[in-house]
Amino acid sequence: MAASPITLLGQNEALFRHMPLEGEFNFSNEQAYEISKAANRHRLLEMLGAVDQILPNAKMELQSTMKVPALVAENKYFEVFPVRWQVFDGVYGEGLLL
Repeated sequence: MAASPITLLGQNEALFRHMPLEGEFNFSNEQAYEISKAANRHRLLEMLGAVDQILPNAKMELQSTMKVPALVAENKYFEVFPVRWQVFDGVYGEGLLL
């Protein structure tokens, strides 16, 4: 049987009491907990360097050449294409479009 969200929040509360975090966490309900951890989430984003605004309306570009076609795999359910998109100035994300 899986633990209820309230039980898990109680277990997390005990763990968090020993961690150097900012502010107090509110474990009274899920919404209150989400609000109470916002400052620490922002601090983590700053530590990771993930605070830049991404470019709006990113356009995916197919990755292909004359020797490597855009379609890299297919079956009766889907086709697979390598793509990339600009996230920041000079920074691109890459993935597969199914």
